[in-house]
Parts: sequence; structure tokens; C-alpha cells
Amino acid sequence: MLTEVWADLADLVLPAECAGCRGTGLPLRQGACPACARTLQALR
Repeated sequence: MLTEVWADLADLVLPAECAGCRGTGLPLRQGACPACARTLQALR
């Protein structure tokens, strides 16, 4: 839970773009937005 809080704070302070769709202002986990992360997971 604490990890999620830190990740959310990092997204606010250090905005980045998704490595897959280049979307900005999205909550990123491992460099990909939730939609791209699901797509990548499905490919595994």
C-alpha cells in the first residue's frame, strides 16, 4: 500500500509519458499506462 502511495506521488511530481501510447497525465506503472499494461500482459 505504501508503495502505491509513493508511485502516485511520483506520477504527480515527475510526469512522464507512456512508453506504449505516449499518453501523458496518466498514472504510470513500470512506464506504461493501465491500458498498455493490460495489452502487454495479454501478449505474455
